[in-house]
Amino acid sequence: MYVVLIMAIYWVLELLPLPVTSMLPIVLFPTMGILDSDKTCAAYMKETNMMFMGGLMIAAGVQHSKLPKRVALWTVQVVGCSHRRLNFGLTFVTMFISMWVSNAAATTMMVPIVEAILEVLEQRMRLFVSIYWKALIVVLTPLILLPIPVLNHDAAYRCMYVVLIMAIYWVLELLPLPVTSMLPIVLFPTMGILDSDKTCAAYMKETNMMFMGGLMIAAGVQHSKLPKRVALWTVQVVGCSHRRLNFGLTFVTMFISMWVSNAAATTMMVPIVEAILEVLEQQGLGDVFINRKKNPPAENGKDSKPVAKTGEEEAPMPSDITICYYLSIAYASTLGGCGTLVGTATNSAFKGIFDSEFPEYSSSVNFFWFMAYSTPPMLIMQLLVWVALQVTFMGMFRPNSEAAKKVNMASSGSLTTMKVIKEQYRNLGPITFHEKASGLLFILAVFLYIFRRPGFMPGWADVLTTMKVKDGVTSMFIVILMFILPMGCDFLKFFSSSSSYEELAATKPSPSIVTWNILKEKIPWGLLFLLGGGFALAEGSKATGLSSMIGSSLEGLQGLNHAVVLLVVVLVTQFITEFTSNVAIANLILPVLANMARVLHIDPRYLMIPATLACSMAFHMPVGTPPNAIVAGVAHIPTSKMAVGGIGPKIITTLIVWGAYPTWGSVIFPAIAPTVGPVHNATTPVNNLTLACNTTLASIASLPNFNCTLPTNKTSLFTCNYLPLTS
Repeated sequence: MYVVLIMAIYWVLELLPLPVTSMLPIVLFPTMGILDSDKTCAAYMKETNMMFMGGLMIAAGVQHSKLPKRVALWTVQVVGCSHRRLNFGLTFVTMFISMWVSNAAATTMMVPIVEAILEVLEQRMRLFVSIYWKALIVVLTPLILLPIPVLNHDAAYRCMYVVLIMAIYWVLELLPLPVTSMLPIVLFPTMGILDSDKTCAAYMKETNMMFMGGLMIAAGVQHSKLPKRVALWTVQVVGCSHRRLNFGLTFVTMFISMWVSNAAATTMMVPIVEAILEVLEQQGLGDVFINRKKNPPAENGKDSKPVAKTGEEEAPMPSDITICYYLSIAYASTLGGCGTLVGTATNSAFKGIFDSEFPEYSSSVNFFWFMAYSTPPMLIMQLLVWVALQVTFMGMFRPNSEAAKKVNMASSGSLTTMKVIKEQYRNLGPITFHEKASGLLFILAVFLYIFRRPGFMPGWADVLTTMKVKDGVTSMFIVILMFILPMGCDFLKFFSSSSSYEELAATKPSPSIVTWNILKEKIPWGLLFLLGGGFALAEGSKATGLSSMIGSSLEGLQGLNHAVVLLVVVLVTQFITEFTSNVAIANLILPVLANMARVLHIDPRYLMIPATLACSMAFHMPVGTPPNAIVAGVAHIPTSKMAVGGIGPKIITTLIVWGAYPTWGSVIFPAIAPTVGPVHNATTPVNNLTLACNTTLASIASLPNFNCTLPTNKTSLFTCNYLPLTS
């Protein structure tokens, strides 16, 4: 029994390998007088053991022939692929075989078949998951998160459930971003979070109107070809050496991107960069792609035939000069979008969420003041990012580097490049009425944006009415004018005596500056729902108290230095935005920061504006932002090159975004200090007195012998001192 118990414990707990434990009788039986060595060793090779080992050998031979896999696949086809059917079939097949052979032999025979079936099922499951992983997560996410609203009946937890689902869907892009943004329309009313009217109203706030109107104005200006004329003219002014050319294109792109979407600005500049680089390559002044086969030189002025492609063609690898040009315009689009409220959707998302969270301070962030704050940091970042790319790819400050030598060699072709650019400019012809009209409307829009309510003087909105007039009015006014004013001025012929009747009769009405078909093609209408989804989340969080709950959970941050908190916010935001939609991240993080500001009792813009700008700062990955994806696709830029090129811009923008608000922002924006939230039916001890209050601070402060400190929000926490009568 002693040996049996030892072996039982060793086997059950697997203290030694099972075969080693099984060898203990060979040692212990003879030495303890239980069984002599001959009989003990003979027991290890009984006929049953031989049968078992032989069965394993037969099974190994059958398995080697691939027959079990054939049987497994045939069984799967016959009984079906569900686990229950397969298990049923294998069970009865094993039972039938075991009627004629030993149980061990039957089991040994069926093991390789089961292994083969499981291997087939595993392969099918892996293939299924690899194809349908998004659908699986879409279905499983609400089920996994279901305990949140089930175990907690508070409306705040139901809102948290919706927020978490949308966050996962947005970050992993399981559904198109605008479709995920529609979830509150369904879930908020049905889960008792917010009624349908309020939920749907959040999707068409004034901020959304301002942004969509800005996109329409930009589409109309772009349709007139005016931006291309401005770009080519600028290049002629700054010169055609690589550094000057790159500098000019970069700052033109940045300026255009302040008023149109980042993707539109990049798309507009790509053909100009392509044309310039092709001219340089044709003149032998630099390669666009370092591994692309070139045609043999032309003879007698005739074009040579292109080299025939043989086999699989290697993917073109852009040269460092090419990478510098394309990354410059992509990064310039990103930085330019930070300059105005209409420059990128993240800025508009900030404006909408800020107005929703702090309606009493909505006028403190308007087009003029946002532009006044963001433009100087934008210009500094753009200049330093251009220098960083020059150092990385064009050898600036490294005169002996290979990159610098190539740039200096190509500089000799600046005259040729200038000729081509002038030729492209001439091909545009004289400036048209269409370009003049769209340009004037664009200037009018900027003027109206800035002088609606500039703060240092009465604005045009103050003169017109006492009603709230916001920037959406300007956007839609200019859009309507673009549909009213004609593209051409053919109508003037009717007032000229030199025009014959036949000529006038053949005149057709000129199209408007922009048409609805153009807007349908150029406007990313999904952004309307993407922004609206973020606004709806903010409204739901505020209505259910989720915002206050998040704010309370952040009370542990009160002891931290505000600059440290801001640095962490900027770093985390810039990291996350490299991998997912900028607007989605803004929609998720800005409401949290609004509540963090309440807890820390600091100006909410101190955290929210830098975080908004940080949402746009994606420089390392093609998926980070549309401009990166556009240039990566057009120029075949490897992700590794983009990751390296983005190191300098990432460091520069992190430091400037972090430092801008505590320095420049404190000059532009007067400080505001939001309170934590309203207090209902509160009791406040005052010098051994208890005042039961369910009224406003104004009435409390008017009581005699009370000296009260009134915070900005008149339904918030307050402090009072009782002053005893002096006589």
